[in-house]
Amino acid sequence: MTKKLLMAVFLSYSTFSFSQLTAGSENVVSTAPIYVGYGMSVGDITGTGKLDIVSEISDPNFRYLGTLQDIKGFPIYTAQTHMTQATGNFYGSVLGDLDGDGDLDMVTAGPNGSLTSPNNVYYWSSSNSRYEYVGSAYELDNKVFYGVAATIGDFTNDGKPDVVWFGTGSKIYLAVNTTAVADNITFSGITQLPNATSNVSAISNNRIATGDFNADGNLDILVSDNGSYGGNAGGYYQLLYGNGDGTFTEYIEPSSNDNFITINIAVDDFNNDGKLDFIMLRAKNSPKASEVIMYHRNVTNTGFDKTTLHTSTYYSKELVFDDIDTDGFKDILLLDNGSKNINIMLNQGDDVTFSSSPDLSFNVPGIQLFRLIDMTNNGKKEVLTIHYPGKVAYYEISDSSLSVNSKEDYNLSLFPNPTSGKITLNAKNASEVNKIEVLTIDGKLVKVIDALSNTKSITFDIDGESGLYLIQVSTTNGKQSTFKVVKN
Repeated sequence: MTKKLLMAVFLSYSTFSFSQLTAGSENVVSTAPIYVGYGMSVGDITGTGKLDIVSEISDPNFRYLGTLQDIKGFPIYTAQTHMTQATGNFYGSVLGDLDGDGDLDMVTAGPNGSLTSPNNVYYWSSSNSRYEYVGSAYELDNKVFYGVAATIGDFTNDGKPDVVWFGTGSKIYLAVNTTAVADNITFSGITQLPNATSNVSAISNNRIATGDFNADGNLDILVSDNGSYGGNAGGYYQLLYGNGDGTFTEYIEPSSNDNFITINIAVDDFNNDGKLDFIMLRAKNSPKASEVIMYHRNVTNTGFDKTTLHTSTYYSKELVFDDIDTDGFKDILLLDNGSKNINIMLNQGDDVTFSSSPDLSFNVPGIQLFRLIDMTNNGKKEVLTIHYPGKVAYYEISDSSLSVNSKEDYNLSLFPNPTSGKITLNAKNASEVNKIEVLTIDGKLVKVIDALSNTKSITFDIDGESGLYLIQVSTTNGKQSTFKVVKN
């Protein structure tokens, strides 16, 4: 029995709508010429709580960094043309604080060439409010290195984030961070890792992830793998287990020779067992197909248990694995690269079962990438879309599966959601609410709060363990409204 049906059985005294998800209209954030290719990163550059985009400028003959700051407020676009123009496109990028000043610096990867090769480091200058060019430190470009991705992490356990570049030709380079002064990033040197090979299947930093997968206290690197770069596809992943001293022990999941390539990887403790898991999107062009695979770290901490979560008959370019309907379970969102549809498959309540066909599919012309971000600061994530050429927008997704009536009709609001336990119900009309009931997802009554006449606002605790709860509000006119609330 699915979670949606389960809710309907236990709450049959209310009338529910099963239209599920709907997408609102497009909300354009910016039309600045931010390039939506592979060298794009999203983060809070200055640590002020704002959300920013750093990318290459969209003109392929005009290779500079561009910043689009405060995309959730009043976006400000700046072309970083004060720096020397790069000689090639940015094939990968990653943001991180390399000099410990609280600002996000940037590392890019790209074709080798001159000193302005895209294999670079840029630091954020707070005094100038812009990025400054560190350059191809220690002549990385002279190593005849074609970079396709980069990542940042403390791989030497000295408390400073190091840089690893990945490239073609089985080459991986490590730069050990020795920075002692803000805005003066230095490395002890850049060396090729002798005990690791690069089988990066796709270009972009979202194909590289870090984490301590074997819980030994050392940072590991997870890399997408197509079996052999430029060769036969069919690979899954490459895992570099960190030794804590800048060296790694390599494991490569054997290739299946099925012509799939790994498109995306995302890391988290998805089953809340204290071990890091990861989810993977693989796709192929002929015939077109995609598959989403979950790798849970096994109970012996020696490897992963593999489960296929979803398959489709189109080539998917992007995977987002997140909770779109705020029910406490992460859902699958895929981008069909042909139709430019975003397809959403809802989790059915057990972390491994998903709708076989989309619960919502909506078209976004010109889309290249998308993310789930709370753009409106209402505690619910919207679909942030990034288009070519140079447009950033977002779509609000509404879930009507548990709506008795429109909550706006009764002027009710409930926040925060998710909550750590305490939650507040507001009613614009003090005479509207006369009872609040808190129920578990299986229909068990947890709490009843009544005698609420002439109360505009009430704060109460959700008693019980973490999970999904239903808050049913009864109004004085005999009608009811139901909210879904996640308790962390």
